[in-house]
Amino acid sequence: MHITFSPALGETVQVSTGWTKRPATRLHFSATLSTPADSEVFARGRAKLQVWSDIPTGGGRNAGDWGEAEFMLVPPLPSDENEFSLFPTDCDGERKLTTLTVDLPVPASNNEQRFSFTYRLVHSNGEIEWLGSYGQNGTLILNHDDAVVLNKDWTADGDLHCYNSNGHAVQGVEVARLSRPSDYIQYPISDQRDSSLIVLVPRPLCHPALLPPTLVFGATASGSIAFNPRGAITISGNPSLLFASLESSDEIDPAAANIFDSCSSSRTRVLSYIPGVLVLATAVAAKSPVQVSIIPIASSASVLRSVLNVQSLASVLSLDSPFFLFSPVRGAARFIEERLDENISFTASQSGGHFLVCPAHSVGPTHDRWWVGITSPHSLSAHAEALPTPPPSPRLRPLPHRSSEVLMQSPDPSYLNLPAAISSQRSASPSSSHLVLRASSERRGLIALIGRIFMFIFGLIGRLFGWNQQLTTPQKRISDERTPLLQEPLEEDVPTDHTDSDRPKPSIDQASASSLLVDVGRGHTTILFQADYPVTSCSVPIQLNGHDVDLDVQALSDRLFLVEFASISGGSLRIC
Repeated sequence: MHITFSPALGETVQVSTGWTKRPATRLHFSATLSTPADSEVFARGRAKLQVWSDIPTGGGRNAGDWGEAEFMLVPPLPSDENEFSLFPTDCDGERKLTTLTVDLPVPASNNEQRFSFTYRLVHSNGEIEWLGSYGQNGTLILNHDDAVVLNKDWTADGDLHCYNSNGHAVQGVEVARLSRPSDYIQYPISDQRDSSLIVLVPRPLCHPALLPPTLVFGATASGSIAFNPRGAITISGNPSLLFASLESSDEIDPAAANIFDSCSSSRTRVLSYIPGVLVLATAVAAKSPVQVSIIPIASSASVLRSVLNVQSLASVLSLDSPFFLFSPVRGAARFIEERLDENISFTASQSGGHFLVCPAHSVGPTHDRWWVGITSPHSLSAHAEALPTPPPSPRLRPLPHRSSEVLMQSPDPSYLNLPAAISSQRSASPSSSHLVLRASSERRGLIALIGRIFMFIFGLIGRLFGWNQQLTTPQKRISDERTPLLQEPLEEDVPTDHTDSDRPKPSIDQASASSLLVDVGRGHTTILFQADYPVTSCSVPIQLNGHDVDLDVQALSDRLFLVEFASISGGSLRIC
């Protein structure tokens, strides 16, 4: 039987208890079984797993007295068909492992405390199997070291701490500091660290024997709060701040509920808060995807689960359209087209997780439509849609036909050779103008007469030889001297097998957006494509700054595709 313990045997673990509102510090021990057969041993009661230590747990056991405490099996989460996992793909195996845990309360003390421990198996026949070698006991050293230090301007109001800027606008002023910032994970996860809410979750690997409290900071709407990698908590503007240290996963903390109600904003708001799990939605930037975080609150559970309604997820977007769910760490996605009253179960690891909610834009013609979701930060620059057919131009009133002489005396603006006509009028005398026009008119009349004679003779010969082709002389069209671009086509040029009512007319309702134009930054860009019907490949054209890009295409299903590319400088991205 192979068992992995935390804390491990033979190690010396430094534990910083910090400030607590409880009379005792809770030490946490866990054991992970590697095979289902090992789980059956404990599930059927054929053996018991115990921690053997000199930790004073009460009940008449004083410091220095050795005794046992039994591990208990953690029941696995029931399966859910409508589950969306936020676990990295390389951690899927961890979810199937069986875990046993035991918590030992230690009376709070301002002095350093040192304890030893080992592990043992007690079989059903009473046999004891020690799992540690002689001299390989583990050691715990408890120090009273506050995880966060507040400056002197904070005031305590029960479990809630308050800071007031007294109406003075500030920029980046430090109000608190973490002792070991690398031991915590910040939520929401963003490069833009200014927010109205910040939740700091202890990393499990940094605290192998102790479950530190979850730290929550909130700022009112008149300012913002930020957390930098050096551990400083800073404020900007003139907000009032609230802080709480959350130690219980068994009930909703009133101090936390107060912070969430007072400090939620248009950019950061709470979607759900149940004992042990907080769900926070954050708009990182305008037009970018919305980040939804599943955050553990003082929880020792190896798997977190939060059930969210589709309508609640849709409410985080300002657009009334289908949307995508995307897990960056897992590379998994789901397309939500209809906002039905259904629930989706999100599962995350002990340290939490996050996913993105991206609006879906339709591109391409109706018969070959694709839904597109851009999961990388971006701004929507244009959304080119198929516009309806414009109404016909207003008809111009025909001008009375004028003779050539009148035309030369008063040139009309619709005359195509207006500069030449004006030039010739200026250079030639009236008599010469009349001669030129008369000669030109006679030549045109002679050519027309020859053409008519030729057509008549050709038609007569055709009838004599029985030709079926009928030749018709085009009707002479009287010029109405309209603007040439607005003239209607000749009646014989219009097809006779279609009428205006028969002709299909594109409309916004029938046509999808022809293309999607966005501005993206440098680095990696990730795009999701969903087809309306099963396809074998994603063939939507993508250009960056007018040039094709090298794409990495991954098929997530027979309709859903994940497309990625990298760019040095970013720029204007055109899809379809």
